[in-house]
Amino acid sequence: MADFWASGQVDLGIDGRFDYQMAELCNRAQRITQGSFADIVAESYMDSVVPVVSPTSGNRLAATASWTAATSLLTATMAANFSSSDVGKFVVFNDGVSVYGGTILQFLTTTTVTLQGYGLPAGNIASLTYVLVLNTLPASNMIDISSVLLLRYGQQLNLQLQSTATEEVEVLKREAFARWQSGTENNKNSIAWTLVGNTIYLKKGSLLANYGTTTLWHPRLALLRVNPTDYMDLLDGAMMEIGVITLRGMIAKRANISYEADKQDLQQKIVSLYQQLGGAITKEKTEQVIEALV
Repeated sequence: MADFWASGQVDLGIDGRFDYQMAELCNRAQRITQGSFADIVAESYMDSVVPVVSPTSGNRLAATASWTAATSLLTATMAANFSSSDVGKFVVFNDGVSVYGGTILQFLTTTTVTLQGYGLPAGNIASLTYVLVLNTLPASNMIDISSVLLLRYGQQLNLQLQSTATEEVEVLKREAFARWQSGTENNKNSIAWTLVGNTIYLKKGSLLANYGTTTLWHPRLALLRVNPTDYMDLLDGAMMEIGVITLRGMIAKRANISYEADKQDLQQKIVSLYQQLGGAITKEKTEQVIEALV
């Protein structure tokens, strides 16, 4: 991230007075860049999550904890270390005055996770009084994916659901899902599902005892970067270069510096990105993307 940040400041004459905002602006730049090209880069960001019932009974603070607002980072020494299985669980914490709550969005280390949610603290908290991780679980016929780093783009969303219970798993439109019957001969060994908002609704055939262990494949959002040594979650080449240009414009606005991006150069990089990934983009779409980026 430090190199990405330094590249964004090239030719702006910045003296480092915005370095404390490095993580915030770098993360915003990569999310804006990724969102602008979601239709072509989605396949490169495919990831999976296994929404299974956790055998644990929750977790609690064992020592010290703090909150970093800019990166939504919760740092805590818990009775049991944080793990990747904590993603999606609900966390409650207190600073001695107010109580806050959020969902674990990303597992970073055994003592650090990022959260998402409404009403999270807007400022840093050096010392938290307590932290509780609740063993929140989805209902048996639905999966809550509100905590999944889901890259959405227009009406397109490439989600794939797999199950250990059966190979016959089909996604349906809402109307067809409502009509789906578990006892129909062709459906007895099948699982049907549909997405409504942030919830996946499930139905299983009459011969299936349960849904098995499900794996959801999805295009994910760029991961939040926290430390200067973290690599930016952008594709090498044209996409990274476009991200730098986007960041440079954001820094210039923050510093109230006049900056005019080379739109012809940016256009060439956009076309190059699409060619790199085997796609194509119209002139009109290119112009729209440039306006969104700069």
